[in-house]
Amino acid sequence: MEKGTVEIKEVSINNQTVSDWSIDKRVIREGETANCTVAYRWRMGAAYLIKIVTTDDMVAEYEAKAPEMAPSIKLDVKSVETTLRQDSLKVKANYEFEGDGVDYVHLLLFTYSSFEKPRRPILIFYDKNYMCDESLKR
Repeated sequence: MEKGTVEIKEVSINNQTVSDWSIDKRVIREGETANCTVAYRWRMGAAYLIKIVTTDDMVAEYEAKAPEMAPSIKLDVKSVETTLRQDSLKVKANYEFEGDGVDYVHLLLFTYSSFEKPRRPILIFYDKNYMCDESLKR
């Protein structure tokens, strides 16, 4: 490396190496700023020790606390169209979605091919490993 530059080699959080990270420029010159995006399962309000290691094994440490917020979603269904074709039902739904503190949403639509028993139960399964702890507590 030329004098006055650093190249980022590794990012770790709480002494665990993070594999899913990206930076807008790997080689950073003195006085420059770089933005590093880290994909990590942050827990609201938890304290973290973030370490950045350079190719010449210099370490920069930063202690931070994850922000606390109340995730919220707003789903506004604009229209729903259904078309029955042979033995299948085609559903087209138009909606607007807004989320605060939400990275992505997976919407599921449940339909019945026969409405003879309107009190059928709908079972929704979830895996807490794929949901944030805060949403499970609510």
